[in-house]
Amino acid sequence: MRIGTGHRVLHLWSLSEDVVVEHRANGAMVVRGRWGAEWIDRPVPAVREALRRMELGPVLLANVETGKRGGGGPGRERAGQGTGQGRKPGPGQKQGPGQGPGEGRGRRRSDGPDQGRLIMMRVVGRLSHLIVRTLGVDDLRGPLLSVSPVARTGSFVPAPLPEETPVRLPADAVLTPWRSGFTLERADARYRVVLHRPEAVWVLGMLAWPVTPEAASAGLPLPREMTREILAYLAAAEMLAPAGERAGLRVG
Repeated sequence: MRIGTGHRVLHLWSLSEDVVVEHRANGAMVVRGRWGAEWIDRPVPAVREALRRMELGPVLLANVETGKRGGGGPGRERAGQGTGQGRKPGPGQKQGPGQGPGEGRGRRRSDGPDQGRLIMMRVVGRLSHLIVRTLGVDDLRGPLLSVSPVARTGSFVPAPLPEETPVRLPADAVLTPWRSGFTLERADARYRVVLHRPEAVWVLGMLAWPVTPEAASAGLPLPREMTREILAYLAAAEMLAPAGERAGLRVG
């Protein structure tokens, strides 16, 4: 997404610092984190490359080469307990993308969906409780904010907020100085937010009072798209409340 300064807002992905990726002799990958191990059986090249890059730091998944012709292989995944991934479909069940032995054969590269990317995003989605999501800008000044899961059930999905709906900080939000920025936490939230740059803190300051996304965008010296994306990340991280709720901000 382009912002008013001519720069682009970036949605980046990385593995949490405590996550380790293991490679088995049979080709499987095991992703280990604080909540146990996640298995990926016969990962397609796009999955291997995405996890390799995400181990190194925040990456733009759109830049990962997927090998569109069938995604590089059948790519069955088994991620987490009870997910059903990596098993053959039972009677009456349809095979998912990339599960059939002939998936992608006979297609030209320009035909049909990018199966490798579909499989990659499905695997990444199942690993969301092990992934840090970062909002950045391609201006070489570092990320705006990052969101880390602190619960196994975390599944971070940012989405634009209604422009006319007022929101504010929840009553139990706690802001704490951290290195060169701040952390934002709540007792019952499944995420922890790190505010890396002043722009993110400016948006947070607007939320001490009820404010609509439209008013917040108009009241800050920031590109409107940047303000909206910051609000979307804060909302997905469970750091916003309807304006009718009592709000407050404790500084740790």
